[in-house]
Amino acid sequence: MNKKSVNIFKKIFKNKKGMTMPEIMAGIMVMTIMASTGAVNILRNVDQVRISATISEMLSIRDALINYQQDNAGETVSSLSTLVTNDYLMEGVDEAPDTDMETDYDEDAWNENYVKVWPTNSARGSLTSSGPDKDITTTGDNIVVVLEKELSGINPERYPVRIGK
Repeated sequence: MNKKSVNIFKKIFKNKKGMTMPEIMAGIMVMTIMASTGAVNILRNVDQVRISATISEMLSIRDALINYQQDNAGETVSSLSTLVTNDYLMEGVDEAPDTDMETDYDEDAWNENYVKVWPTNSARGSLTSSGPDKDITTTGDNIVVVLEKELSGINPERYPVRIGK
């Protein structure tokens, strides 16, 4: 800075000793409002991430079931352990690097057990997550994937994921 601009700065702030209480309070209020808005957005995003993770896991289970049935025609699956022990699903990851996330094919992202109805020769099955409210009886946010006994030429995309009713 040159001397002229320093002198102008000194003249402007010559009698100012600090900030007044209303100025400090206004600054704190603005920061509080900004922080609370950010917290609400973060919480909303956490649920969206959990929904995406649950859907991804459910589709992995569905695809593993279809692959198992293609390789083992005529056999039915009665538990997830059948898919894990036969290497159609990888065993759960106990510790992902630098995270606290775990993979457990029996539970959704809210640590609630899936409701599993395995397909039979005569009926479709389903895999249901209770969703963010963790209540399977309220169907508004439940996530459902249809599981079907493998038929030749089945298209898994024919039965998309359904969220809610």
